[in-house]
Amino acid sequence: MDSPHEDDNRAKAMNDYLEELPSQHMEPLWSKMNVMVPPTPAPVAKPHMWKYADSLPLLHKAAEMVGEQQAERRVLMLVNPNM
Repeated sequence: MDSPHEDDNRAKAMNDYLEELPSQHMEPLWSKMNVMVPPTPAPVAKPHMWKYADSLPLLHKAAEMVGEQQAERRVLMLVNPNM
């Protein structure tokens, strides 16, 4: 078991270390992990299915209407309506 003096030294060293990280644009993941990965999932999104038969005509229309001068790439994003 560590002595109180060793615990104080370790706490100070950790505090100094954590204060040094921002100067290198770093932060410790371990202090935020419980927020980023909670013990129980709490999903916000609800599933949505895009049907190919419904989407295909819109894809073809984009190919017809949007030329190379307007867009380097013709991309239609799938946007979840439940978010």
